Amino acid sequence: MTILYELRKTRPGYLQTEKRKAVMNVKFGKRLIRRAAIGFSVWKHLTTKLKEYGFSINPYDLCDSNNMFEGTQYTILWDVDDIKYLVSTEK
Repeated sequence: MTILYELRKTRPGYLQTEKRKAVMNVKFGKRLIRRAAIGFSVWKHLTTKLKEYGFSINPYDLCDSNNMFEGTQYTILWDVDDIKYLVSTEK
């Protein structure tokens, strides 16, 4: 909370209080907004396809999906520009 207090002192107008909660108003550039939109679009497409293939998305980590097929667990993890595919079999 001290960081928010310091921000309020040094940059008036950026930090406001709404319903007793601190709210920070920031301005994003067009490039950053486009980049976030593309990332969201890729995530949405990937999760849709994985659900079609029977994978379940982890509700606590939205970039983690699992599927059990014939006793084998398949896990797909992804982040920004990496996709990791893990296979685990029970012996």
